[in-house]
Amino acid sequence: MKALRIVIITFLLLLAGTVSAATTLMDFNTGSGTSGWTGWTYYPNGADDYGSAGWRKDTGHFVSGSTNWMPRTHVAPMYGQHLLGEIDTTNRAPSTSTGGSLRAYDTGKSSVQQAGWWWIYDNNLGSYGIADANTDRFDFYLKTQGISIDPNLEGSSPQQYNFHVGTYLCWPGGGYGGGEGCPTEASGQHYYHHITIHDGAWVHVVLDRHPQWLRDCCEPGNNPAGSSHPYYQYMNSWYFVIRDDQPNNTQMWVDEMRFSQSTQAENDLSISTVWVGYWASTDRWEIHFQDTSFASQYSDKSIGTYEIRYSASPITNANFSSATTITPLYHGYDGAGRIRRPDPWKLLAWTRFQLPSSFQSANNRIYFAIKDVSATANGDGHNAPSSNIKTIDYYLSPSGSGVPLAPTQLRVQ
Repeated sequence: MKALRIVIITFLLLLAGTVSAATTLMDFNTGSGTSGWTGWTYYPNGADDYGSAGWRKDTGHFVSGSTNWMPRTHVAPMYGQHLLGEIDTTNRAPSTSTGGSLRAYDTGKSSVQQAGWWWIYDNNLGSYGIADANTDRFDFYLKTQGISIDPNLEGSSPQQYNFHVGTYLCWPGGGYGGGEGCPTEASGQHYYHHITIHDGAWVHVVLDRHPQWLRDCCEPGNNPAGSSHPYYQYMNSWYFVIRDDQPNNTQMWVDEMRFSQSTQAENDLSISTVWVGYWASTDRWEIHFQDTSFASQYSDKSIGTYEIRYSASPITNANFSSATTITPLYHGYDGAGRIRRPDPWKLLAWTRFQLPSSFQSANNRIYFAIKDVSATANGDGHNAPSSNIKTIDYYLSPSGSGVPLAPTQLRVQ
């Protein structure tokens, strides 16, 4: 059924004449534990050149040294962690009823308790036909457990982030030193997407081409390597990691990773790094994004105002006003489904809210959109830089009623 769905969606893409690089990189839908993953072999003491546990792709090869096998995926012992990974068939994203997710977890053998994971290819994603110049979205479902440091999202000065997605770009002749090509990182091409997260529920994360930080430098803009090196087309490796050392063991699950092209023009200027999640135990939703157009972490701030709406059908720039506004429980502004980030010196915007139970029970997939409605006339530090919205959705349960996927998105599992 899953293979048939992908074939059908691909056919629709051809009919529409849309070129979209939305495909799987590493599919954790076969096997369990560390065995049985089709096309990959698990190495408990040597998936990478540092001896880290993980998988190597069977059709890969050695690159830049006798122990540097690529493609590979393995634990991320960047801060002295001691971690392992497995395919967990008992815990998967709410959007799917089959297969498993990737689980990375502390073993208890280290006092540094920051679960994380690496994905590394020997060349950029464009060379594999996975991403192209139009690819502008990287989304996945994420769940964490053991984050004991309160990010204080409800307060007036929340933690800036407690989870990193680090990315690396490469291209021929772009490397450090002698100008090496892939897989050597192109000079100055390591970026960070900052996420602040609560434990205990799956969240759907949508990253665009607007990271929050460039290593050893500054805050980059949208598509920071320029039009000659589109962000996802030239990306070749990335990692996920719980950023702060925790007092207890941590673990994380990742599911349904995909790369895709937006179906409409969206606001990637002032709204980036978005996630939405549902905590069933308390019947609460949360939504998070970075307010990134006029603000800087180390200079004057310019607070913006954002309106958040939801619907049972896809929200577009044209029909945004027809969707229903949320009622924010935190950081609300003017009582019209609008929020402002609580700390002018931090870029993080977040709120918690509820949706009608009758609406939730009637829909397995809920669509959300955020719009920058900033206006100097209303006391904001600037006017909105874009009239476009930023969209994200969330599956409460797998699709079983023929609900179609967006035509430029393929499921990765």
